[in-house]
Formats: sequence, C-alpha cells, structure tokens
Amino acid sequence: MSILISSLSDEAMSLAVGRATSKELWDALHAAYSNASTPRILSINAALQQLVQKPDETVTQFLSRAKALSDDLSAAGKPLPPEDLYLHIFYALLAEFQPLVPTIMDRQEPISYTDMYGLLVSHEYLLQSRQAVVDPAANATANMTQYNRGTPT
Repeated sequence: MSILISSLSDEAMSLAVGRATSKELWDALHAAYSNASTPRILSINAALQQLVQKPDETVTQFLSRAKALSDDLSAAGKPLPPEDLYLHIFYALLAEFQPLVPTIMDRQEPISYTDMYGLLVSHEYLLQSRQAVVDPAANATANMTQYNRGTPT
C-alpha cells in the first residue's frame, strides 16, 4: 500500500484516505480513473479543447499536461490519435512557438511525440538563449556614451 501511495499524484491522494488495504486503494483508483463513462470522456475532450500553454509554463510542463489528458482518454477506452493530440498542442502553444508549427506539420513522415517534444524544447532553449544575449548595438552605444563623457571638449 505504501508503494501505491508514494506513486500517487496530489489529485489522486484524496482517494487513499480511509483505505485500509492496497486492494481497497487499487479498486478506488481503478473506479476513478478507468471509468469509460460518457461524461468523463466529454470532460477530458473539453479540457483538451481548452488547453492553453500558460505564459510562465515551460514546454515540458505544458506537454506533460497535454499528454496526461491524452493518456486519460486512452485509459477511458477512447484513445486519441497522435495527429489529433498534436493539433491540440500546436493550437495551444504560445505565440513564440507558432513559427515552428508549419515545419513540424510539413514533414513527409508523421512525427513521433518524442521528436516533437525534442524540437519544441530545442526551440524553447534557443528563445531563452537569445533573451540572455545583450543587443550588441546597445552595448556599442553605451560604450560610446561612456567614452565621450571622459574626453575633454
């Protein structure tokens, strides 16, 4: 039972309260997460349609949320085709990732989730590294201003 409890997410932890055996806990988890009811499937689909990458969210965090929704649909017996998941992801990405989307979609072979993840994380790294570089023109202007202050007129 302790192994099950240690592997639970914060949301699932409430299902462990009051369970005396690992079987009781497992049955509660199974009932909660493998329920293929129409309302559950509709709510997961609605969450996918409302998916948006938050401004302070990394690509890894965002893709984890999207993948979790897709996995929930699979657990409910309605797996989402990868192309449909990718469309939800592409639509929900922040604006700075949108220029990358046509490149990913225009491939001859369908892209794997792992490859898409790698491309988006690489793009995120490039964006972050560009923000860290100071504009050379601004540096030159600042240096000239400092130089001119020290020269006698």
